[in-house]
Amino acid sequence: MGLAKEILQGDVRATAKLMRDVEDGLPGITEELKGSTSISVKLCSCSLG
Repeated sequence: MGLAKEILQGDVRATAKLMRDVEDGLPGITEELKGSTSISVKLCSCSLG
């Protein structure tokens, strides 16, 4: 299962891994999430609420 799907299913560890990977500037992390509009919307709504 892809990282985006794990996050959307509420996997806290996958979410923490995503945050670490983004903060560390891990190559390829943005490409992995591109095309996954639903995760972008979900992450934005979580940060707002």
